[in-house]
Amino acid sequence: MKKFSTLFLTLILTLVFALSGCGQASSNSGTGSSSSSSQKPKTITVKDSKGKSVIVPFEPKRVVVMNNAVAEIIYVLGGKNKIVGVSNDLKFPEDLAKKPKVGKAFTPDIEKVMEMKPDLVFGYGQYVKKEQIDKLKAAGITFISIDGFKIKSLDADIETIGKILNKQDKAKQYVSFIDKYLNLVKGRTSKLKPEEKVSAYWEGYSDYTSVSKGASGDEMLSIAGINNIAKDQSIAYPKVSNEWILEKSPQYIIKVPSTKIPFGYKINDLKAMDQFYNKFISRTGWEKIDAVKNKKVYMMSDEIGTSARSVVGICYLAKLCYPNLFKDLNPENVHKKMLKQFYNIDYNGNWVYPKQ
Repeated sequence: MKKFSTLFLTLILTLVFALSGCGQASSNSGTGSSSSSSQKPKTITVKDSKGKSVIVPFEPKRVVVMNNAVAEIIYVLGGKNKIVGVSNDLKFPEDLAKKPKVGKAFTPDIEKVMEMKPDLVFGYGQYVKKEQIDKLKAAGITFISIDGFKIKSLDADIETIGKILNKQDKAKQYVSFIDKYLNLVKGRTSKLKPEEKVSAYWEGYSDYTSVSKGASGDEMLSIAGINNIAKDQSIAYPKVSNEWILEKSPQYIIKVPSTKIPFGYKINDLKAMDQFYNKFISRTGWEKIDAVKNKKVYMMSDEIGTSARSVVGICYLAKLCYPNLFKDLNPENVHKKMLKQFYNIDYNGNWVYPKQ
C-alpha cells in the first residue's frame, strides 16, 4: 500500500511538472508572438490635407520641410532633430531657422532637397510643381502635402504629423490647447445677430489681395464673428481695387505684412512697422473709410495669422472687434501660455500693431 502511494505521488508530480512545462512553453510562444507583433512598422498610411491617402515612412530620421507651419508643428512635437532642411523664409523657432535652406517655400530647389537625402518631404501640394514631386518620387523620396495653418484641417494635420513621428500624445495636448480657445471664441460669436457683426477688410502680403472662401484669413474672420467684405468673391485670394474698398468702407482693416517687414518674434524696434503702417493708411481716399477714421486698422504678423498659432490671431480679432464680449480674454496671455507650454520659449516680440 505504501509502495502504491509513493508511485501515485510520483505520477501526480510528473503530471504537474509536465503541465507546468507546457504552460511555460505556451507562455514563451505567446511572448515571442507579442514581441514580433510589437515591432515598429517601416511605413504607415496617413491622409494629407486634401484627404488623399499617402504611404509615408514611420518615424522618419531625415525630414525636409518646405512648409513653415508644419516645421513649427514638428518642433512642438519634439521632432526638431529630424529636420535637415527648411525654407528660406523660416524665422521661427530660432533653432529651425539655423537649419540648411532649400529655397522658397513655394518654389524649392529640388536638387538641393535631394542632396539632403531625406526620408520624407513636407510641402504645400497646391504650390509645389507636379514635376518636382515626381522627381522626388523617382529618387525614392516620399512627399506629403500638409497645410498646418488652415483652421478647418489644423487638428487633423497635427494628429497626422503626430502619427508619422509617433508623438500622438503630444499632438493631442497641442490640439486640446488650440480647441480650448477656438471653442471659447466660437461659443460667443456664434450667438451674435447679423446686425451685431462688424465688417472687415483683410489684406495679405500683396497690395489689394484679400481673402474669400477657402482662404485661412476668411476662416479666421468667420470664427471671430466678423463679416468679411470679400467673402463673396469667386476665388480664395481675390485681387480687389482701391475704389471697391472705399465703396465698402469696412469698420475694421486687418493687414498681414510680408516677411520683409520686421514683425513678430524678437522684433521690439517698431520704427519700420510704424512707417509701413502710416503709408498703408494713407492710400488715396482712405481717410473716408470708417476703419481709418475710427483708428481700427491693425497689422497682424503672419506668425499668428497664417500658422499653427492662428488661434492666437483669432483671439486678437475677437478681442479687437468685440472688446465688451471678450473682456475676460487676453490674447497676449494665450500666446504666452502657448509659447511656454509647447515651445519652451519666452514671449518676446510684437505680433499686432498698434500694440494692444
